[in-house]
Amino acid sequence: MFEQLLTTLSTLKPLTIRVAFAGAVLSGLLLFVPVEALSYLELEQFVSSSRTSIAFLFIFSICALASEVFFAVYDGLARWWKKNRYRRYLRYQLSQLSSDEKEVLKKFINEDRSTFHFALSAGIAPSLEAKQILMRSSNLGVPGSGDRFPFMIQPEARKIILRKPTLLS
Repeated sequence: MFEQLLTTLSTLKPLTIRVAFAGAVLSGLLLFVPVEALSYLELEQFVSSSRTSIAFLFIFSICALASEVFFAVYDGLARWWKKNRYRRYLRYQLSQLSSDEKEVLKKFINEDRSTFHFALSAGIAPSLEAKQILMRSSNLGVPGSGDRFPFMIQPEARKIILRKPTLLS
């Protein structure tokens, strides 16, 4: 029962903004339009008898719109914060590299390639993978080569290195 309710609510979620916007506009018009216009449309009696319900609809719709805007802004800020923290982490990791790790990264930058094959047993590529500078682009190794796997440089790490090449000196 509860799962069905959640499924129904998740399918209705995209309609929330549209319905709330329509409710806010319609109820706002009925509440704030001059009485002459309501008389012309023959809605004056309806609005005067239902003013409380219309005001409740207006407040509810405005609250729904405000919450949607709040959560959209919150999600955007959360994504920005997470990305900013990752960049700071990468900059720190790139500034703390050993000379053999720098040589591996220079290979990516100098040859302008995003992927190279490295042996897991060498330890350098897995170390850079643990620091989130490289990532293993496939869990399938090169057949017949032992423990060689393709490693790809993270796009954000590449951008940081290209902006500040002195990190690899």
